[in-house]
Amino acid sequence: MSDHVDYCFSTMDKSLLIEGMQHGNEQVALSALDTIVQQMQRHCSSFTIMQLQCFDILNMIIKLLSQEGITIDSDIMDKCATFNSLIEFKEQVSTIIDVVCNEIKSKRELHNTMIKSKVLAFIKDNYCRSDFSLEFVSSTLGITKSRINAILKEETLCSFVQFVTMLRMEEVKRQLRETDKKIQDIVKDVGYIDVSNFSRKFKNSEGLTLGQYRQLYS
Repeated sequence: MSDHVDYCFSTMDKSLLIEGMQHGNEQVALSALDTIVQQMQRHCSSFTIMQLQCFDILNMIIKLLSQEGITIDSDIMDKCATFNSLIEFKEQVSTIIDVVCNEIKSKRELHNTMIKSKVLAFIKDNYCRSDFSLEFVSSTLGITKSRINAILKEETLCSFVQFVTMLRMEEVKRQLRETDKKIQDIVKDVGYIDVSNFSRKFKNSEGLTLGQYRQLYS
């Protein structure tokens, strides 16, 4: 097998190595690296060709580090660039994979936490709007409806509709207890236009009419 063919032979595994690191999947990245090293051991006809492939991998990793804004200890990078054997190269790259995957996972966890907080805060700040809907939240925040529902299921065990209904119910009950506002005004204040329809939902949920609830708990 020619050196050129050898070089192309591992292209897919090199891509898998970088994709594994991009997704913070250390197992996938290490498995791809192991496959690449085995291929080079079997097929590279000279140490020079092996070095070229190793430098190609290193350049791909450096590009990924730049894209992700990740800094690796200079000693580790120097050892990767001045290796004397494939085993030495593999050990140093494995260290980089561990650092990068942990960094990326931490960044994604932080990002996901921020997204969750953003969604929950937006819903709590806006659920009383009469035009409030999943579509409205999705288009305003630029987050897909499926992800919003997934976040709510994870954080509240509720769907979007269930969570908004719960918030509105709790606000209605609070205002019934703490204010003298007319019942129909309270219902409209939390986003419901059809007062009679909400009244039925409230009685089904609480076992009391709105008036009975106010009389009992105010």
